[in-house]
Amino acid sequence: MGEIVSGRIEIGTKYYSILIPIYNGSNYLDSLLRQLKSIPLEGVEIVIVNDGSTDIDEQVLADFFQILPNCKVVTKNHTGLVDSLNIGIQNCTNEFVARLDVDDEFVSTRFITQYDYLSKNNDCSAVFCDYEIISPSGKSLGLIPSAVFPDLVKLSLLNPQRTPHPGVMFRKSRISAIGGYRLEDFPAEDLGLWIRLLEFGTIASVPSMLLRYKLNSTGISSTRRLEMKLKTSQLLEAYSNSISNEEFIENAMQCLSDYKHYSQRGIRESLALRDFLKLLYLGRLNFGYKLRILVKILAKLLRIRLVFCCIILFIQATKRRAIRKRFLG
Repeated sequence: MGEIVSGRIEIGTKYYSILIPIYNGSNYLDSLLRQLKSIPLEGVEIVIVNDGSTDIDEQVLADFFQILPNCKVVTKNHTGLVDSLNIGIQNCTNEFVARLDVDDEFVSTRFITQYDYLSKNNDCSAVFCDYEIISPSGKSLGLIPSAVFPDLVKLSLLNPQRTPHPGVMFRKSRISAIGGYRLEDFPAEDLGLWIRLLEFGTIASVPSMLLRYKLNSTGISSTRRLEMKLKTSQLLEAYSNSISNEEFIENAMQCLSDYKHYSQRGIRESLALRDFLKLLYLGRLNFGYKLRILVKILAKLLRIRLVFCCIILFIQATKRRAIRKRFLG
C-alpha cells in the first residue's frame, strides 16, 4: 500500500540549495527576486547558472542578486541546459537541491515541504509536487495532481508531464552517483535522469500545489517539441519493458485506494489509470494478463465519478493545446 504523506512542516533551519539555470531570461528577473525574498533564506543557498545570456550583463546579474544572502552566480559560455545543470549541481554545497526555472512561480512553502519529505524518507532520491499550468498571460490552464506514492510515481514517468522538472527537489549525492544529466538524453534529459535515479532509491511527490508552470514560447519544450517527443519515446520504450512485471503492477494497483486520503482523488486516480493503460500498450506482458488488467481499468474508469474527472482532464488538455497553437506555434 502507499505511504501516507504528512502535510505537517517541521520547525527549524532548512539547509538546501536552489538551482536556477538562466538563458536570456531578463524579463523574469524582477519576479524571481521578489519570490526568493519572500521565503525564509536562513540555511538556503541559491545557485544561478548564467548560460551565456545575450540579454543579461554579467555584472548586472551579479549586482542584482547581491541583496540575497548566500547567492552564487556562475557565468559561462553558452553550452546548453544539460551542461548548465551539471555545473550548477557541482556548485551546490547542500545535499538537497531544488530545481527552479526563471519564468516559473512557486508557493512560499514549496521548498520546506519537499525538504521535510526527503528528510523523513531516506530511501527517496527525488520528490515532486502538484503543479498548475498557466498561460503566457498568467491564466490558469489546469492543475496537474502528482501520483504521490513511489510505485505510482514510478509508473507516471510513462506520461512525463506528471513529474515537472522545475518542481523537483533531489539528493545531490545520488544525482552525482549516476553521473548527472546526460547530453544524449537532451531534450528529455530530465526523464532520462529520473529513470536512472530509480537505481538508487524511490521517487515520490507531495500532494500539494507548490509550482505554477508557465507555457513559454522560448522554452525548450516549445522550441524543440518534436525532438523532445522522439527522445521521450526512445527512453520510454526501454523503460516500459523494465517495469513490465506483474508484481510491480499489482503493488501499484493496490495504492489507488489510498488516494481517498488526498484532495483531487478522482483526478489522481484517472491519471494513474491512464498511466496503467500506457504501460499495457508499451510493455511486454502476457496477453492474458494484459486483458485481465485492462478489464479492471475499464471497470474503474466507467464509474460516474471518474467519467466526470476524465471529461475535466480532456477539457483542460484541449485548452492547453489551443494556447500552444495560438501563442507558441
